[in-house]
Amino acid sequence: MPKYRVFFEATASMTVEVEAEDEESAETAAYNVMPTQICAQCTGWGSKGWSRDLSEWELIEDNEEYGLKAVELVEED
Repeated sequence: MPKYRVFFEATASMTVEVEAEDEESAETAAYNVMPTQICAQCTGWGSKGWSRDLSEWELIEDNEEYGLKAVELVEED
């Protein structure tokens, strides 16, 4: 019987809290502290027949309709 490899795509999200002077600095700080890889088990390493990759993180787009902001103030001094 033929064997097929079937490709899927999914969206992942991450939220990172950082201390920063302003929103622009917060974005930079977040990029510097968030993980850029996933563990071997989560990639499917050593598993038969599947694997998973994590692409580059991109900042979400602000969306007023849904109340989404790429950067939001959590706590002020």
